Amino acid sequence: MKRMMYVRTISSKGQIIIPQAIRRSLKIYPGTQLEIRAEADSFSARKYAKVHDH
Repeated sequence: MKRMMYVRTISSKGQIIIPQAIRRSLKIYPGTQLEIRAEADSFSARKYAKVHDH
């Protein structure tokens, strides 16, 4: 995947819109769960994958 960078504004509800190009590239659809991580002055999101204990 090529690197993409966008600037987004946070809404009054604390929401941001993930650009369509990124959603398509990462196959993120309505209902997709994301894992959000915060570190110092930044955060990242990735598709959430449950780990099953057996």
